[in-house]
Amino acid sequence: MKVFLPILIIFGSLVGMFSCFTEDPIVPPPFPEGDLLAEEAQERLQSKEIEKSIALFTESIEENADFPLSRNNYLYRGIAYISHGEYDLALNDFDDALNVSPNDPYVLAQRGRLLLTYMDEHQLAIADLTEAISLSSRIDEESREKVLSNIHRELADAYFIYGRTLYEQGQGADMLQKALDEYSSVIELDSVNSLSHGQRGFIRWTYFSDDSNDEGAVNESLEDATKAIDYLEQDITAVEWPGNEVPENMIIQMRRWFALRALIHQGLGNDEEYERDISVVGQLNEMIP
Repeated sequence: MKVFLPILIIFGSLVGMFSCFTEDPIVPPPFPEGDLLAEEAQERLQSKEIEKSIALFTESIEENADFPLSRNNYLYRGIAYISHGEYDLALNDFDDALNVSPNDPYVLAQRGRLLLTYMDEHQLAIADLTEAISLSSRIDEESREKVLSNIHRELADAYFIYGRTLYEQGQGADMLQKALDEYSSVIELDSVNSLSHGQRGFIRWTYFSDDSNDEGAVNESLEDATKAIDYLEQDITAVEWPGNEVPENMIIQMRRWFALRALIHQGLGNDEEYERDISVVGQLNEMIP
C-alpha cells in the first residue's frame, strides 16, 4: 500500500465513510395522493421538523394498517429517526416495514444503508444490499435505474469499508475486489458518477497497483481520478448556487480527487503534473473553513 505523507494528511479522510457524502436515502415511491396526514408528515420531514414528522408518522401508522401506506409510514419514520440520531428505533421501523412487506427491495436497501452508515454492521449491510439488488425487478420501473445505482454504491462502500479493515489484518483483498466491481456497476448505470469514479480510482491505486505490479491499474486509477474531477466540476457548474458559494462537501470532494491524482502523478514521476494538482489542493484547502 502506497504512503506519501505530505499529501496523506490532506487526503487521509478519503478512506472514511463515503456514504456520508450523499444524503440520498433509498426510499419507496411517494405516498398515495389524498392521504393528508402522511403528506404532512413527509413535508415536515423534508423541512427538517423531525420530531413533528415522527409524531405524524406515528399517528398515521396507528390509523392505517394497509399496504403500501403502512410500509411507507414505517420507512419514512425510520428515516426520521435516523435524522434524530435514534438508530435502534430506525432499525425497529425497518424491521416492521419488512414484516408488512417481505422481500421488499426498498426496505432492504434502506436497512442496509442504516447498518452500514450508522451502525458499523458491515456484513449485515452487505447481506441486505445484495438481496435488494437481487429483487430489483420489484423496484418501480420509472426510478429503477437511479435506485439501483444508489444500492450498488452503498454495497460498494460496504465492501470497501469491511475489506479495508480486513486488509489491515492481512486479509480482505477479495472484499476490495468486490468493491471495485460494485463501483463499476454504478458507473455502468451512471457513467458520469464522480464519486464512484473517484472511489474506484482510489482503491485501484492504493490496494492493487503495487501488489500486481500492474501498470494498467495505475493508468486506470489516473483515468478514474481525472473523470472524478471532470464530472464533479460538471455537477458544480450545472447549478446556480446561492451567493455563488459552492457547498463545502463538494469542495472537500474536489480536493480529495485532486489529491488522489497528485499522488498518482507523484508515483509515476510526473513532477509537473504533481505540482499542478497539489497546488490546486492547497487552493481548495483555503476555501474550507
